[in-house]
Amino acid sequence: MRAVPKLETRSTMTRMETKAYNAGVRAALDMARTAAITIETGEGSDELPKRGAAAALYSFADAAKALLIDPRLDPISGHEGEP
Repeated sequence: MRAVPKLETRSTMTRMETKAYNAGVRAALDMARTAAITIETGEGSDELPKRGAAAALYSFADAAKALLIDPRLDPISGHEGEP
């Protein structure tokens, strides 16, 4: 039986790289929420496929928060704070 390789638990990114990565993730989350709101408020929003698409986008945005490396870092100001 082969040994399972250990996963690296520490990031090898610099602080600035981490902030840039998190900013990109946050931008994707914001765009998913914006698209969901646009679908919900648009014409025909009561149709089942559109409601499903909006729900999927909200779910993606909520689940993708796990991709943040250090959510305490504010990618805009660079200050540490709450997520």
